[in-house]
Amino acid sequence: MGAALLAVVVAVAVTLSRRGTGTSAGRVDPLKEMEGVIDRRGFTYDPVRSDLAVRASKALESGDAKRAEGLYREAVAKWPDDADTHASLAACLFFQKDYDAAQAEYGRALELDPKSVRSLYGSGCVAYKRERFEEARGLLEKALAIDEKDGASHRVLGLVHHATGNPAAAIAHYERAIELADAPGDADEVKQWLAELKR
Repeated sequence: MGAALLAVVVAVAVTLSRRGTGTSAGRVDPLKEMEGVIDRRGFTYDPVRSDLAVRASKALESGDAKRAEGLYREAVAKWPDDADTHASLAACLFFQKDYDAAQAEYGRALELDPKSVRSLYGSGCVAYKRERFEEARGLLEKALAIDEKDGASHRVLGLVHHATGNPAAAIAHYERAIELADAPGDADEVKQWLAELKR
């Protein structure tokens, strides 16, 4: 839910503070007040779901993949029909190099949402790691057909073309990944690959 949800939380907090509702000290408790509020994509905000996602993400960032996996599995058990929840578990499993389990979760996510760029990208990464380059290329091209500005898909598609001996296509995707990088340091590795190809 990311930025859209944060915007809704802030908007509700501001609205509630203007109305004077909130805690006894006059402060707004945005988590309590958000229960039942619909965000722009039509999902109901759920503080339990949000808490699980945040704790799992922090565990993964700190290197505790097993704890993150347990939290993501708990989320999948509670919301089995949510594609993003399956994709989050899949990414955690991919991080642990459990590619079979990751692909199963990405597959389930794609059953639920066939146009999920995140799940197409993740499946493409699994195929790349398994050296199934044609499969990876197809999945990543599908992701880019939905969102041409997905820099991560360009990066991995560049790796696929590099691995299959198509340097011109690899260069084009690496350059696009660099253009789309969110922060200056995000593309350093891609710049190195690009420099090696251009030698």
